Amino acid sequence: MRDQIRTRVFAAADQARFAQLSGDANPMHVDPVLARRTPAGAPVAHGVHAALWALDALLAERRIAGPIASLAARFSKFVYAGAETALFVVRQTPSSVRAELEADGMTAVRLDVQLADGVADAVPPLSARDVAVPAQPAVHEFNALRSCAGVLPRLASEPAALMFPHAAEHLGAARVASIVQLSALVGMVCPGLRAIFGGMDVRVAREAPGSERVSFAVTNADERVRMLTIAIAGGGIAGELTAFARQPAAELDLAGVARQVRPGEFAGTTALIVGGSRGLGATTARAIAAGGGRVVITYMHGERDARAIANELGPACCGVLQYDARAPAAPQLAALEPDVSQLYYFATPHIFRQKAGWWEPGRFAEFCAVYVDGFASTCTALRERSGALTAFYPSSVAVGERPRDMTEYSLAKAAGEMLCADMNRFEPGIGVVVKRLPRIATDQTATLLAVPAADALETMLPIVRELHALAGQPRRGRAE
Repeated sequence: MRDQIRTRVFAAADQARFAQLSGDANPMHVDPVLARRTPAGAPVAHGVHAALWALDALLAERRIAGPIASLAARFSKFVYAGAETALFVVRQTPSSVRAELEADGMTAVRLDVQLADGVADAVPPLSARDVAVPAQPAVHEFNALRSCAGVLPRLASEPAALMFPHAAEHLGAARVASIVQLSALVGMVCPGLRAIFGGMDVRVAREAPGSERVSFAVTNADERVRMLTIAIAGGGIAGELTAFARQPAAELDLAGVARQVRPGEFAGTTALIVGGSRGLGATTARAIAAGGGRVVITYMHGERDARAIANELGPACCGVLQYDARAPAAPQLAALEPDVSQLYYFATPHIFRQKAGWWEPGRFAEFCAVYVDGFASTCTALRERSGALTAFYPSSVAVGERPRDMTEYSLAKAAGEMLCADMNRFEPGIGVVVKRLPRIATDQTATLLAVPAADALETMLPIVRELHALAGQPRRGRAE
């Protein structure tokens, strides 16, 4: 059985509305710029929002015929804002319903609803400590999460009933509001900023005096996979949640970088760093500035991040330029200083986005537009302005290793390597240094498990020194 009953697009306005309702303003849901620094790479729907919408739709379509005893949701894939999703009933018995929400051709949310007469007894509060939902997501060390517990403020039930009317009629508006609040518990309180919501098992329970509000307590914290089990009770529900806390990614500031760079060693360097507002680009900008050079960093969407880097480095060392590597380069670089003679090219689409099949032509074309066409266009425009150019092209060990689900990325990087080799052979005014970089520890690659990753500065500093040494020599690069 696989019966499609509804489709839905979770738009940015829906994200904002649910964030306001729940109190869950975690940037992975509502901030397109900061969401780039998460595994999703772009804003995604709140898992609780998707699950409650699915429950509301099942009730509206009369696919649930009886009192709900419990509901369990598993959040296995991201539901991206703007992507069409489809709700399917995949199993239905007199006592249960299983539904799946598909996004991008993959099951993203699985919802199991159990039916039974009667309501479970109320569970005593799990903590007596009042905990407010902060305006900004909390940041915790993993070990501190082991003792995380508290009682949340009661959420108004009327807005929840307006958003999920059928669920409110069936379960009661206050109980639906309690389920809504679980999103803020995970996304804002515990684990907070670096949270990934894994799933929830919620039983319908009575409201007893003193149990009107949702209380919670971490009952297990597995550091190996950075997983938390969180017991919940109160507000008409009881059960447990599963959440993960992503690994933090430290990034050296200018002072930290300067300790590893010799004063004045990059004097005379003027470099354009495409994608310099974060990650490797920001590390490279700091290294050159710490060594007495000047950089112009570009951003496509993250102006806030780029301005922060520029303020950190100072106007004498850093300029800022909006730049789209997929668009013609020359008009975008028209206002650039004429003495730019080096290029560091860190432009990239989101690499690790989930996909349904082994090969997606559209994704390959997207990668090639940036890694091949965009690089060639940028180099040509800079060479025409300055007469000569030394460039760095960051390839990837994925070209040789070809990991699963990265076929399009690996092929596009391989095409970029071939392009660089031919530029070195046939374009005497351009010299390109190519390196196959390993996985590097940045906020864009932070995962749940402790995956081996190279240090950003240790990786980039020898490359910056190599490009600086090539300045003034005939522009011939080499591929490695």
